[in-house]
Amino acid sequence: MTEEREGWISVEVAARRVGLTPATVRRYARRGLIVLRPGPGRRMGLREEDLPLLRRIRRLTELGLNLAGVEVALHLHRQVCDMQRRLAALETEMLRMEAEMDAHIQRLYRRLASR
Repeated sequence: MTEEREGWISVEVAARRVGLTPATVRRYARRGLIVLRPGPGRRMGLREEDLPLLRRIRRLTELGLNLAGVEVALHLHRQVCDMQRRLAALETEMLRMEAEMDAHIQRLYRRLASR
């Protein structure tokens, strides 16, 4: 039986793939750093897309952060990502408005020129 089903992987497989022990992965889950999800046969596991987060947590602990520090670092990372998304949306909106204003100015110039 494969441990991977529809993007779900067991704690053991996830731990092996990111270089941690299953106990460490479960400790991260107890701290709320990752979310374990039920899988086949009531076993808990992670989604495939959770592995980069697990790797980031491992790297932060390797750098010397304790789990409280990791929690703060992850929170700050999420805030920065959210701000980058908002900034990108604002830049897109600004470019749209700029193009709209340019078009309006061009219409005004054409009106003035036709008088």
